[in-house]
Amino acid sequence: MKPTETKPDFTVRSEGSLFIFTPETEAVKEWFQENTEAQYFGGFVVESQYAFNIYVALSESGFVGE
Repeated sequence: MKPTETKPDFTVRSEGSLFIFTPETEAVKEWFQENTEAQYFGGFVVESQYAFNIYVALSESGFVGE
């Protein structure tokens, strides 16, 4: 039996001093708009010093990241 694959709710990538969080669900996009001041450019742009805490907050809210 093949393991069930879980599609992530968001992806995150490093661009040097910035991280880009790309929502894969509307719920994550709404979470960002309600909980951060990050700007959206096809993904939410976050300074590196905030990226870890945002990742943890998203995870604690029940979202799965990749």
